[in-house]
Amino acid sequence: MLRAGRQYRTVRSGKWNFRRAIVNAGLNSLLPKLEPAPRKSAYRVPAAELPEPLCSEVRELLVWKQARFAKGRPQRTRHRPASARLLESNICRLFGFARNIGNFSDVTSLKSLFTEDIVSAFIEWGLNERGLTRSSLLHLSLIYGAMRHHPKHKDQDYGWFSTLLDEVPEDDQSVLQEKKAKKSAPYGDLCKIPAMIRAARMKLNRDDVKTSRLAHDQLLMLWLTTLPWRQQNIRECRLGDPATANVFFAPLPPLIHVAKPKWVEEALASDSKKAFWQFYFREDETKIGQKVRGILPCRLIPLLEEYLADHRPKLVAKKDPGTLFVNEDGHAVDYQIMTYHVSELVLKHIGRRTTPHLFRDAFAYAFLDAHPEDLLTLSKILWHKTIRYTLSVYGRNFDESNGVRRVDEWLGAAA
Repeated sequence: MLRAGRQYRTVRSGKWNFRRAIVNAGLNSLLPKLEPAPRKSAYRVPAAELPEPLCSEVRELLVWKQARFAKGRPQRTRHRPASARLLESNICRLFGFARNIGNFSDVTSLKSLFTEDIVSAFIEWGLNERGLTRSSLLHLSLIYGAMRHHPKHKDQDYGWFSTLLDEVPEDDQSVLQEKKAKKSAPYGDLCKIPAMIRAARMKLNRDDVKTSRLAHDQLLMLWLTTLPWRQQNIRECRLGDPATANVFFAPLPPLIHVAKPKWVEEALASDSKKAFWQFYFREDETKIGQKVRGILPCRLIPLLEEYLADHRPKLVAKKDPGTLFVNEDGHAVDYQIMTYHVSELVLKHIGRRTTPHLFRDAFAYAFLDAHPEDLLTLSKILWHKTIRYTLSVYGRNFDESNGVRRVDEWLGAAA
């Protein structure tokens, strides 16, 4: 079905419908490997169903965390909408556990919800019964961070929270790496996908809308393997005027540092006012809360210009969303559609489903394999706030065996 061009989510739905039909008919005993999939009961309560005054307190907390200025809140702790949604989700999860699993009564406010008894019980249940990881439980820190600064809640004693987190065991990295490996694809294989899409595009009529869609997908895959941005920045990347856009064609800004590749330096030598394709994300548009700007790599530019001139106009809806990439209806792409679409493209061309975020991992490991000492550059490529974070995430994949390999390369064969 995938080779015939059906979408991955359609194929997956058909597979699970078949499985469900066999199990419901009681025929799974004839297929020993087809056991009923264990279902985890839902416990999260939607935000709209939170009791008062908890519901109002959560809304107030979310507004306070996202405001440009809020009294008592350190500026560095301001939340973007994505982080605010994650904070709300974790409050809803904790309340759902307290009410539906832990059977805690009289939980109607943030003060009565975020307590040592409820949080410790949730962590114990999450680890022992639900099979959650330490990294997923660390999201509770969002609630802790919000409440310890908020004027209405900061007088409470939250010293128990740090002590509690210190008691949570570390995740088994070998297990996590094994799970990730099943979903990941080698960077070299991912880099072949744009050429595969181009080959298919060249077989079609240039004026065909399908050709434009393939050009869109070719650029998306080339972008992911060249600039491994976070998915949100790729989805929300805006075109247009340099004053408001994220990707634009303009002369380099004066008196602002922008590292220039050699080909840019040579072009500027003959014309100091020459324009280049650039990207620029403002503080509130990046996860790290810092400005990020640069010149687009030259390998992206020919296809980008072709896409913008010939293909994107055929793909956008009547009301242009202004984003670089669009969905099948010509509107801005949301998280789920982007994840499904990228996964389908990778699965179709190299036989493995890989999400956009795993492109970052594939790029990072390939870059470090070629430049093992250059963690600072990788940190800037991935837009990490500190090199320490880059080392904690990707350094663990480079162990003592990498050191031995470097010795072997340095000293060579024995005399």
